[in-house]
Amino acid sequence: MSAVEYVSKDARFGELFKGSVIDYNNMFVEEMLKSYKGFEGLNSLVDVGGGNVLFSTGLFPRIEQVAGDMFKSVPKGYAIFMKWILHCLDDKQCLELLKNRYEALPVNGKVIVVDLVIPESPDTNLLCKSVFQFDLFMMNTNGSEKERTEREFKSLAKGAEFSHVRVACCAYSFSAVEFDKNM
Repeated sequence: MSAVEYVSKDARFGELFKGSVIDYNNMFVEEMLKSYKGFEGLNSLVDVGGGNVLFSTGLFPRIEQVAGDMFKSVPKGYAIFMKWILHCLDDKQCLELLKNRYEALPVNGKVIVVDLVIPESPDTNLLCKSVFQFDLFMMNTNGSEKERTEREFKSLAKGAEFSHVRVACCAYSFSAVEFDKNM
């Protein structure tokens, strides 16, 4: 039984798990916003997956909740934000999702992905140790999780026709990765 299956079967554990994710999410967003400037100047932002505390920061005063299937369509916006989504998908699903996002963006739009970015090779610094530890944790709790290297993100970006991808910042082991439609 995967961790996701267990969370849905044990209500007490599910509430505890949900609370810890919300607390971590709050800490992460606060830390990310200290160094990530990619939201500045945006006039619209689509949050795919929802539930992000990003909107409680006051950066986006008008928020509209729109339900839907992220594999079928997404509202158009200058930027599309996806946090902790791609690591749950295989490469084929990621390409499908990213191609869909590409179509929803204006010519100079971007997708902002927050996920782990695994180093290309092991290192002994604290960040690398933390990222690999979290990767091992995710593999053991959910066998279908797939963390990616920067090179793998670039390959996905190319396959979805994005012109440029870069790791913009890192906070608490997670990175904000920008996929630019045109650069």
